[in-house]
Formats: sequence, C-alpha cells, structure tokens
Amino acid sequence: AQIARQEQDERKRRGLPYPPPLTSKQTTKIRSSIKSASYTGPQGQDLEVLFRRLDLDDSGELEHEEIHRALRRTLKIPPHIVYDHEISALCAMMDPDYSGTVNIEELMTFVYGKAG
Repeated sequence: AQIARQEQDERKRRGLPYPPPLTSKQTTKIRSSIKSASYTGPQGQDLEVLFRRLDLDDSGELEHEEIHRALRRTLKIPPHIVYDHEISALCAMMDPDYSGTVNIEELMTFVYGKAG
C-alpha cells in the first residue's frame, strides 16, 4: 500500500493520470493479446516488429493515443473488456519511469516481466 501511494503521489506530481488499477483478468487478456499480435509466423514472436507498427509517429515511444488505438484496432480488445477510462491505468502500469510514454523495454517488461 505504501509503494502504491508513493507511485500515486509521483504521478500526480508529474501531472500524469493515476487511475485505479486494472484487474488481473484484464491485464492477462491484454498481455495475451499483445503476444498473439506479435506472432510473426515461423520466426515466433517479435515484440519489436509489433512496437514499430504501433508507433505511428516513429518517435520510438508509444503515447496514450497510440496505446488506445492499438488496444481497439490492433489487439481488438473491446470497451466492455477494458473501458476507455481504464486505458490510462494500462498506460500507468507500462510506464514505471513516469515519462508519460512507453518505450520498447517498458512494453517488454509489461508483457514478459523482464526487459530484453
């Protein structure tokens, strides 16, 4: 509880949203969908290929809007699974450095539990 409170305070200090967390069922569904979408055929999964596809402005980072679009269009996760306002919670989960964006290492950590 103490760590969650510190995270909330830090996100507020930086002007970033700190919504209620997603359920484990929602998180599992999102991770599974990302893994499926990163499947490239015989080569297996390639999260970097998926990341580049989602990074519409080629900034090397995913902004909230790109994550929202990816969730709905690429991953095909409907609003009754993850509501629009809960996408901010997803962004917060994937952004441990509070930068307001998600880079490839942060995405890998979210999906696989570790970078690389």
